[in-house]
Amino acid sequence: MVITGLNQHSKVNKMPEEILFQPFPSLNPRQLFRPMMPTYEFEVSSENLKDKISSMKKIFEKSISDHGRDSDETELLQKFERQAIECVKNNCTSEFMNDYGREMAGFETEKDAFNFLESIFGSESEDDKRERAMEDLENLTRRSEKNEKFAMFLKRIQSIAAVISEKTDARKFIVDQHFAKNLEPCNKAFLRDHGYSKKTTDEIVAFLDSRDRFLSTNISAIQSTDFAAYFADKTSELLDNKFAKMEANYDQKSTELTETIKTLTATVARLEAENKKTKTAENASKQERQNFQNSQPASLPQFQNFSRNQQGFQPQNQFPPRVPFCINCGTQGHYKAICPKIQCYECKNFGHIGRNCSRRQNGGPVTSTQQWPQAQAQFTAPKNQ
Repeated sequence: MVITGLNQHSKVNKMPEEILFQPFPSLNPRQLFRPMMPTYEFEVSSENLKDKISSMKKIFEKSISDHGRDSDETELLQKFERQAIECVKNNCTSEFMNDYGREMAGFETEKDAFNFLESIFGSESEDDKRERAMEDLENLTRRSEKNEKFAMFLKRIQSIAAVISEKTDARKFIVDQHFAKNLEPCNKAFLRDHGYSKKTTDEIVAFLDSRDRFLSTNISAIQSTDFAAYFADKTSELLDNKFAKMEANYDQKSTELTETIKTLTATVARLEAENKKTKTAENASKQERQNFQNSQPASLPQFQNFSRNQQGFQPQNQFPPRVPFCINCGTQGHYKAICPKIQCYECKNFGHIGRNCSRRQNGGPVTSTQQWPQAQAQFTAPKNQ
């Protein structure tokens, strides 16, 4: 068993020959070296394979030291290098080995093998990577024929923009411009109709994916014999969905209408009861006032002269005198001070108030009828007096 994460206190259990006998690490099948391999893919695969071989070499050297094989170190290391070269060859495709197998057979170290691979695929500088990324971005489009989602297309744009510029604002500008450039006219109109044309790119992507705008209909795939049946089924399905929604909406509106009618019926009944109660109270009040007016004389004695004056000739430029009105009982012909229904708080009799009470002036009780001559004289006296 080989122990990884070595330090000065750990010990490798396997002997060097056992390590050489076991298989060396390999790459993922998609990472194998192949003809016309993109430079960025070669760099990723090359670095991964170098790291694996380097880790295994450290374990191998530690095994030589732990098992006291220093005398055989040179020979063992040569064997390791040959195994490492075979490891590099095994991580190349058969097409690549058909083209460059003879050249790779003469290498003595794995470093020579990697240098040869770099001479074939080349190494990129930062400027070369940026230029290549700009070309890739120019040719990048959404895979609409495969119904690629807008979120995945946005991630591909962002990965390329990260190579072009390290500035966040510049990357965001590149992503927004290229995404808007690749939007179909129908989706642009769809965003404009729904008020999303001015939203951010992330919001637009989420909205389009939620509405399944990434799907495309391949009408050419429909056979001519099934053309009418396809649209008939589609139309029937749409109509069924429409009628189902209409029925559900009708049930909901019917329920709401029933509840509204019940509420309005209860409200109308309550208002009618309140109106009837108000009218009954008003009629009772009018009847009581009418009964009181009928019980009063048509014209009190002290106001008879006033009535006669009303029938006589009125001097020119003179206003006709106002008819007395009692605010206590609501009838004409007298004032509150001498109202027959008002009670004196001095003598407790009706027909006058306390300030006109004879008991208050003379110290003796006086009935309300004793005040009528005085009141008559006051109303019939001329204004100049």
